[in-house]
Amino acid sequence: IRSISKSVVGLLVGIAQHKGQIGAVGTPVFDYLPEIADLRALERESIDLEDLLTMSSGLQWYEESLPNDETKLFWAADPVRMVLERPVTTRPGTVFHYNSGGTAVLATVVARVGGQSLTALARNELFEPLGITDWEWATDARGRELAFTGLRMRPRDLLKLGQLMLNRGQWR
Repeated sequence: IRSISKSVVGLLVGIAQHKGQIGAVGTPVFDYLPEIADLRALERESIDLEDLLTMSSGLQWYEESLPNDETKLFWAADPVRMVLERPVTTRPGTVFHYNSGGTAVLATVVARVGGQSLTALARNELFEPLGITDWEWATDARGRELAFTGLRMRPRDLLKLGQLMLNRGQWR
């Protein structure tokens, strides 16, 4: 269930949007990351939240066999910079290409606008309301949540997340 982390980050983006902390998913990601404005070159300018959610950012990314970009992401001093400085190979929003790095960027945005760590947001905004209490979010060598792979949950709690999505965000 490595990639359930990506789905939970997506749910947290939706929660932040519902709370008015994030604008439309068409908002450029750089609007939330002023500290890396130097990367806001023409070819990256149009990468928006939706592109990251749908893994269609256009950024070069290799995640097939080891060593790969996901492994590099684990060790990166600045994961957001590491992801967004990648070369653009296709126009953002046009081609699906599996990219765990985009989830790391989204997690940074969600934590920033929510004013809490990713773990705290997941607990407070999603898991506790669903009665999910037995879970953990693995971290990297610097103690940052592995937004792209580190969430561990019981099958019955995964079912709760699935039911929540089937019910279009409504619980009980």
